[in-house]
Amino acid sequence: MTQQEFDELCWETIPQQLFHVFRTDLDDKTGAHLDEIILLNIIHDHLEVLSIKPLQWFIDTFINSEN
Repeated sequence: MTQQEFDELCWETIPQQLFHVFRTDLDDKTGAHLDEIILLNIIHDHLEVLSIKPLQWFIDTFINSEN
């Protein structure tokens, strides 16, 4: 993954996907927070991002910063 691809994913794709999801939105089946599910699905689809930044960075940047 190039730096440009990483930047696009982090500063365009992830925020666009999380834009309409509130921290209080929960999955009907599991009760898990929808923003966490979305973020983990994006990372799962692009596992190479974990070689650039650890999972905790994504959580802190996109989930914890919204609290």
